[in-house]
Amino acid sequence: MKVQAFNLSVEEKIRLQNIEKYDENWRIRERAKSLLLLATGLTCKQIAEQLGLNFRTISFTGKHWNEEKFQSLPDRPRPGAPLKITQDEQDNILTWVQAEPLSSQQVLAKHLDTGGTAVHVNTIVNLLRKNEFVWKRTRHSLKKKRDETDFR
Repeated sequence: MKVQAFNLSVEEKIRLQNIEKYDENWRIRERAKSLLLLATGLTCKQIAEQLGLNFRTISFTGKHWNEEKFQSLPDRPRPGAPLKITQDEQDNILTWVQAEPLSSQQVLAKHLDTGGTAVHVNTIVNLLRKNEFVWKRTRHSLKKKRDETDFR
Protein backbone atom coordinates (compact mmCIF):
# COMPACT_ATOMS: atom_id res chain seq x y z
CA MET A 1 0.00 0.00 0.00
CA LYS A 2 1.52 3.28 -1.07
CA VAL A 3 1.00 6.38 1.01
CA GLN A 4 0.56 9.67 -0.76
CA ALA A 5 3.28 12.11 0.15
CA PHE A 6 2.07 14.82 2.42
CA ASN A 7 3.47 17.96 3.91
CA LEU A 8 2.58 19.04 7.39
CA SER A 9 1.81 22.66 8.06
CA VAL A 10 3.75 24.33 10.86
CA GLU A 11 0.70 24.18 13.15
CA GLU A 12 0.13 20.49 12.43
CA LYS A 13 3.78 19.70 13.04
CA ILE A 14 3.84 21.55 16.37
CA ARG A 15 0.59 19.91 17.45
CA LEU A 16 1.87 16.44 16.49
CA GLN A 17 5.13 17.06 18.37
CA ASN A 18 3.13 18.03 21.49
CA ILE A 19 0.96 14.94 21.10
CA GLU A 20 4.07 12.79 20.72
CA LYS A 21 5.55 14.16 23.94
CA TYR A 22 2.56 14.62 26.21
CA ASP A 23 -0.41 12.45 25.22
CA GLU A 24 -1.37 9.77 27.76
CA ASN A 25 -2.18 7.11 25.16
CA TRP A 26 0.93 5.40 23.84
CA ARG A 27 -0.77 4.44 20.59
CA ILE A 28 -1.58 8.05 19.80
CA ARG A 29 2.01 9.04 20.61
CA GLU A 30 3.31 6.27 18.34
CA ARG A 31 1.07 7.36 15.46
CA ALA A 32 2.12 10.99 15.87
CA LYS A 33 5.78 9.97 15.78
CA SER A 34 5.28 7.90 12.63
CA LEU A 35 3.49 10.82 10.94
CA LEU A 36 6.31 13.17 11.82
CA LEU A 37 8.80 10.71 10.36
CA LEU A 38 6.68 10.27 7.23
CA ALA A 39 6.73 14.02 6.76
CA THR A 40 10.54 13.96 6.73
CA GLY A 41 10.45 11.82 3.59
CA LEU A 42 11.37 8.43 5.03
CA THR A 43 9.65 5.39 3.53
CA CYS A 44 7.17 3.27 5.44
CA LYS A 45 9.67 0.43 5.54
CA GLN A 46 12.42 2.63 7.03
CA ILE A 47 10.07 4.01 9.68
CA ALA A 48 8.75 0.54 10.49
CA GLU A 49 12.29 -0.73 11.06
CA GLN A 50 13.13 2.30 13.18
CA LEU A 51 10.01 2.01 15.36
CA GLY A 52 9.84 -1.77 15.40
CA LEU A 53 6.45 -1.91 13.67
CA ASN A 54 5.03 -3.53 10.57
CA PHE A 55 5.28 -1.34 7.48
CA ARG A 56 1.54 -1.77 6.88
CA THR A 57 0.86 -0.09 10.22
CA ILE A 58 2.81 2.94 9.09
CA SER A 59 1.13 3.04 5.68
CA PHE A 60 -2.36 2.77 7.23
CA THR A 61 -1.48 5.58 9.65
CA GLY A 62 -0.41 7.80 6.75
CA LYS A 63 -3.45 6.87 4.67
CA HIS A 64 -5.87 7.65 7.50
CA TRP A 65 -4.03 10.91 8.21
CA ASN A 66 -4.60 12.04 4.62
CA GLU A 67 -8.31 11.29 4.98
CA GLU A 68 -9.09 12.42 8.53
CA LYS A 69 -6.15 14.41 9.95
CA PHE A 70 -6.20 14.52 13.78
CA GLN A 71 -9.36 12.40 14.03
CA SER A 72 -7.29 9.49 12.71
CA LEU A 73 -5.01 9.35 15.77
CA PRO A 74 -7.28 7.76 18.44
CA ASP A 75 -8.37 4.13 18.19
CA ARG A 76 -11.62 3.49 16.43
CA PRO A 77 -14.41 1.67 18.26
CA ARG A 78 -13.99 -2.05 17.96
CA PRO A 79 -16.80 -4.42 17.13
CA GLY A 80 -17.92 -6.88 19.71
CA ALA A 81 -20.80 -8.12 21.77
CA PRO A 82 -23.27 -5.48 22.92
CA LEU A 83 -23.23 -4.41 26.55
CA LYS A 84 -25.06 -6.83 28.79
CA ILE A 85 -26.06 -4.16 31.31
CA THR A 86 -27.55 -0.85 30.20
CA GLN A 87 -25.98 2.42 31.29
CA ASP A 88 -28.89 3.12 33.69
CA GLU A 89 -28.43 -0.29 35.32
CA GLN A 90 -24.69 0.35 35.62
CA ASP A 91 -25.35 3.71 37.29
CA ASN A 92 -27.76 2.05 39.74
CA ILE A 93 -25.22 -0.64 40.63
CA LEU A 94 -22.48 1.92 41.19
CA THR A 95 -24.67 4.04 43.47
CA TRP A 96 -25.59 0.93 45.52
CA VAL A 97 -21.95 0.00 45.95
CA GLN A 98 -21.00 3.55 46.91
CA ALA A 99 -23.79 3.72 49.48
CA GLU A 100 -22.96 0.50 51.30
CA PRO A 101 -20.36 -2.25 51.01
CA LEU A 102 -21.89 -5.19 49.18
CA SER A 103 -20.41 -8.38 47.85
CA SER A 104 -20.74 -9.07 44.15
CA GLN A 105 -23.35 -11.75 44.92
CA GLN A 106 -25.37 -9.22 46.94
CA VAL A 107 -25.10 -6.66 44.15
CA LEU A 108 -26.32 -9.24 41.63
CA ALA A 109 -29.25 -10.22 43.87
CA LYS A 110 -30.25 -6.58 44.32
CA HIS A 111 -29.90 -5.99 40.58
CA LEU A 112 -32.18 -8.92 39.78
CA ASP A 113 -34.69 -7.91 42.49
CA THR A 114 -35.08 -4.48 40.92
CA GLY A 115 -35.88 -6.03 37.54
CA GLY A 116 -32.41 -5.82 36.00
CA THR A 117 -31.13 -7.94 33.17
CA ALA A 118 -30.11 -11.46 34.16
CA VAL A 119 -26.31 -11.60 34.01
CA HIS A 120 -23.53 -13.68 35.49
CA VAL A 121 -21.83 -12.51 38.67
CA ASN A 122 -18.59 -12.05 36.70
CA THR A 123 -20.29 -9.31 34.69
CA ILE A 124 -20.91 -7.44 37.94
CA VAL A 125 -17.33 -8.04 39.09
CA ASN A 126 -15.95 -6.76 35.78
CA LEU A 127 -18.14 -3.67 35.97
CA LEU A 128 -16.90 -2.91 39.48
CA ARG A 129 -13.26 -3.45 38.50
CA LYS A 130 -13.66 -1.24 35.44
CA ASN A 131 -14.91 1.51 37.75
CA GLU A 132 -11.98 0.95 40.13
CA PHE A 133 -13.91 -0.59 43.00
CA VAL A 134 -11.60 -2.85 44.96
CA TRP A 135 -12.52 -5.18 47.75
CA LYS A 136 -10.87 -8.04 49.54
CA ARG A 137 -12.38 -11.41 50.22
CA THR A 138 -12.64 -12.48 53.81
CA ARG A 139 -10.21 -15.26 54.40
CA HIS A 140 -11.80 -18.56 55.30
CA SER A 141 -9.67 -18.79 58.42
CA LEU A 142 -11.13 -15.56 59.76
CA LYS A 143 -14.66 -16.94 59.48
CA LYS A 144 -13.92 -19.89 61.73
CA LYS A 145 -14.30 -19.62 65.46
CA ARG A 146 -10.99 -20.00 67.14
CA ASP A 147 -10.41 -22.08 70.18
CA GLU A 148 -8.64 -19.56 72.38
CA THR A 149 -7.00 -22.25 74.46
CA ASP A 150 -5.06 -23.51 71.44
CA PHE A 151 -3.61 -20.04 70.78
CA ARG A 152 -2.25 -19.42 74.32
